[in-house]
Amino acid sequence: MANRLEPYVLGLPFNMFWNILVLVLVLINSALLYRFDEGKLQGGS
Repeated sequence: MANRLEPYVLGLPFNMFWNILVLVLVLINSALLYRFDEGKLQGGS
């Protein structure tokens, strides 16, 4: 272990906070991509 001190962000350990943040960002990104690309999936070629 490089460092024994565990930083906390919003009351969560940093690694857990980072994982939740990335999960939420991927979810938002996927939803936006689906919304803006939805018309192309309906049948326009």
